Amino acid sequence: MTLQLEKVKWLKDYELGDPRLDGDHRRLVGVVNLVVKSLNESRMTESLALMRQFLEMARAHFAAEEALMHERKFANIERHKQYHQRLLDSAERIEKACEFVRDEEYVREAFVDFVYCLLDDVIQGDKELLPLLKGEQA
Repeated sequence: MTLQLEKVKWLKDYELGDPRLDGDHRRLVGVVNLVVKSLNESRMTESLALMRQFLEMARAHFAAEEALMHERKFANIERHKQYHQRLLDSAERIEKACEFVRDEEYVREAFVDFVYCLLDDVIQGDKELLPLLKGEQA
């Protein structure tokens, strides 16, 4: 029997206090949980489509976040943009491999890596934006 994946729980600790960024983050977690549900129900085609949707949403979120950093003159913008690009590159490699292999167990395992890649930004990476969002220079 295949081990069931667990849904991601949204925690108050993930919130940055910016309605747009927090809303994006909540929607990203929502799509992750849709992928978890579809993988747990062995709906491979739907799972892969949702992974692509998640990747596109993450790409749009990163662009909006970078625009905010630019607007507020975030000192470490280039480093954060490079971080975003590394996350996207890793996630894209995983997504392409899943499309190519199409083995359910492989996709389940790869999905966990995929989620960690992009949720790392929500849980860890964006914490450095807190001073910027509070009006302090970061």
